[in-house]
Amino acid sequence: MRDHRLSKPLALAAAIVLIAVGAASAYVLLSPARTWDNPPNYIVDNRGLTGVADGDGGATRTRNAITSSSAWNGAGSGTVINATIGSVSSFSLGDGVPMLNFRDPTGACSGNCLAATFTGYYSSRGNGTYRIDDADIVTNTSHSWTSQGEDPGGSGCSGEFYVEGVQVHEIGHGLGLGHTNVSGATMYPSVSACNNSPATTESDDDAGINALYGGGGGGGGAPCTGCDHYTGSLSGSGDSDVHPNGNYYYSGAGTHEGWLEGPSGTDFDLRLYRWNGWSWSQVASSLSSSSSEHIAYNGSSGYYYWRIESWSGSGSYDFWLDRP
Repeated sequence: MRDHRLSKPLALAAAIVLIAVGAASAYVLLSPARTWDNPPNYIVDNRGLTGVADGDGGATRTRNAITSSSAWNGAGSGTVINATIGSVSSFSLGDGVPMLNFRDPTGACSGNCLAATFTGYYSSRGNGTYRIDDADIVTNTSHSWTSQGEDPGGSGCSGEFYVEGVQVHEIGHGLGLGHTNVSGATMYPSVSACNNSPATTESDDDAGINALYGGGGGGGGAPCTGCDHYTGSLSGSGDSDVHPNGNYYYSGAGTHEGWLEGPSGTDFDLRLYRWNGWSWSQVASSLSSSSSEHIAYNGSSGYYYWRIESWSGSGSYDFWLDRP
């Protein structure tokens, strides 16, 4: 079980520094990458938050924010999140019913933590990809909260945190995103009081959700039936990824086929390697001047892996693999 949380800035200062040193300036997917089979329907706690004076404690404002076309549903992959207001009395981690709880019965979110998402409930689809089974959210009530209904545009806000922005961030975790080090993005790991900017996703956030749910990387749907689908992002010239998911695989004799679709205006290349008993040897490549590549290689049994690399440009991509 694992939770991802949004916190006040000061307490996360050291963690932010470590993230900035070790990560590229781009969105981060949870590892392993995982998605819902269908858009989840989050139940938003109908009790609301005590002290938020907008009619229902921020419940309606939260529901509207997390399903808004200014957030994840407007990123370019269509509807990826639904939500209804209802009871969370049956709240239980890992039960397959995603809930946004305005309390924290788990005790996982304390101190400077504002809210947390439990992202550890996922399973293999059996084809190299992973599905999200559940991703509940809890909220720390020890902080002062407000909403755009109570303090529109920041008027009257003093030392309070906007529930809309915080929960749009948490839904990002629930959909499969980690923390980015891009300041100003919704998935940045901290937010200041009276700042509701995370309620509106930025280009970095949109690129991340599209990498997961198909709106980015050239998209267009799978070119094969029953093949394995992987996503990733390259930071620029010379950067590369190995698949499947940073690993190699064993296969019997037959045709290995791979398709790559990267961002428009970039030049990404595709290569296939086989272990010859002493070292990895390239056995096929597709090196066009675009980021649309295809390899079909008929090989003997053995160990193989694929490499996607940037000759020029950066961005997210889709890669499909059909192995013997």
